[in-house]
Amino acid sequence: MAYTYGDEKTNGQTAAGSDDLYLGFKIGLTSQNGVLPEMAIIPQMTVPTASSDRTEDEVLAGLNWLYGWDINDFLSAAGSTRFNRAIDEVTADGYTEWAQSWTLGYSLAERVGAYTEYYGFYPSGADTASPEHYFNGGVTYLINNDMRWDIRGGTGLNDEADDYFFGTGLSIRFR
Repeated sequence: MAYTYGDEKTNGQTAAGSDDLYLGFKIGLTSQNGVLPEMAIIPQMTVPTASSDRTEDEVLAGLNWLYGWDINDFLSAAGSTRFNRAIDEVTADGYTEWAQSWTLGYSLAERVGAYTEYYGFYPSGADTASPEHYFNGGVTYLINNDMRWDIRGGTGLNDEADDYFFGTGLSIRFR
């Protein structure tokens, strides 16, 4: 489950409020075995719970395939390939949005880590949406074995992407 609050300023106009609620659950598929990665899938969706100027007004479902490798005690690599139903901002027609990420993780101390990441969104069948490319990085702190806090910031790499962003998050694992 993810809740996001945003404050966007575009061309002198501000849109602030919560985004639609994200729901999903992770299903482990494989453990890492040599060059074969650890893998999982996440069936996911957003449900229309956002403020009126930030909601899509419908359930948007998708699937996320996660894969990663622990390279050594300091370095890990991971990726994610995802598709979701999305809504074109101009025409309000639906399309499939693909997303791809590639992350390098760094273990800095027993409970402190960092990461750098590229990710992009690739619309398929959209009327006006264009690909967006981003680079970001962050620091993580493992509060306990089931809770992690992070702080992150990044920048858009092309004209269609947001110029910059900052955020913080808390991840909780339920067993």
